Amino acid sequence: MGYLAKHRHRVVNYSYYQAKGISMGSGAVESTIKQISRQVKISGA
Repeated sequence: MGYLAKHRHRVVNYSYYQAKGISMGSGAVESTIKQISRQVKISGA
């Protein structure tokens, strides 16, 4: 409890982002990285 009280400003407010419709999951980020990686590897690109 002491740790959370001391670092409360660093804890992400997930309900705020969820209410705004912003995805906080790593799946969307990983998918975007894979898409960029594929585009970079296309020959002639």
